[in-house]
Amino acid sequence: ECKDYILEAHQALGINVDPKWMDTQNDLTHYTRQKFHEKKAEMKSELSTRTAAVVHLLRDCQHLMRDLKIEPESPEGTDLDRRIAGSLVRSKDDSFMMASKMRSDTCVGIASIAMDELTKRVADLTVEKKRRKAQLQAMGGEISKLWEQLRVP
Repeated sequence: ECKDYILEAHQALGINVDPKWMDTQNDLTHYTRQKFHEKKAEMKSELSTRTAAVVHLLRDCQHLMRDLKIEPESPEGTDLDRRIAGSLVRSKDDSFMMASKMRSDTCVGIASIAMDELTKRVADLTVEKKRRKAQLQAMGGEISKLWEQLRVP
């Protein structure tokens, strides 16, 4: 039971598992079983921490995409945008949770590559939002000049 959980957690996190956690046949002493339970608790904590971080990044991406009117299914949307859109679901208590801890066509998962992709996407979307805001301000200044030239109060 602990071995399977440890293996699945490593797979979800996208990290290699130490071979010592694969061997449940040779040493079944109380000490070894205790170490497996401790490792399971450690992995449970790491999964929880990583999941919370990914959910936070996903929420940031989704808000920025909404602000920028980026529709994941449109030609402007990317494969990553589509995975971002499908990665969160509402839980019974109305909070957000991951649709899956594993990467798929519709979910980013929680592996370290997902963290990297989401961090980069948040940065890219933030830059785009600032660029659009600056462009709007410049256009507003141009419109204001045109109104002045027409002497419209």
